[in-house]
Amino acid sequence: MAVAHSIMKRVLPGYVWRKPNGEILLHRGVLTAINRNFEWIDTDSKIQPRIYLVGDTYCYLCLRCPCTVYEQELQAMRQAAIDKGQMPGPPCCPFCSGPIERPKPGDRFVLQYRFATDGLSGTWWAERRDWS
Repeated sequence: MAVAHSIMKRVLPGYVWRKPNGEILLHRGVLTAINRNFEWIDTDSKIQPRIYLVGDTYCYLCLRCPCTVYEQELQAMRQAAIDKGQMPGPPCCPFCSGPIERPKPGDRFVLQYRFATDGLSGTWWAERRDWS
């Protein structure tokens, strides 16, 4: 069950890809396959019809709030616990502490491409959103 909460401030790394008019370039997508290393998403883009999420951008879904949780955030939470001399607990949402799960085929996302700050690389980031 999702609960309402205030808007959270999240800062993703790098610079977002923008259209010439300044709008953020977003694609809609549907998760089609998932394994322990990749999440494959078919998009509405003719240029990039299929993308994959891996590493820091691998995402999970909070069961309590509407947040998408990234592997990058889970790694930071684990490291913070270790730095405090604590045993890392089970993965949970960094915003509401709710349980998280892997997305399932058919889940819908909005995707944005973000360039590294040096401009030499980049990757796709997905956010859960029902755009039907």
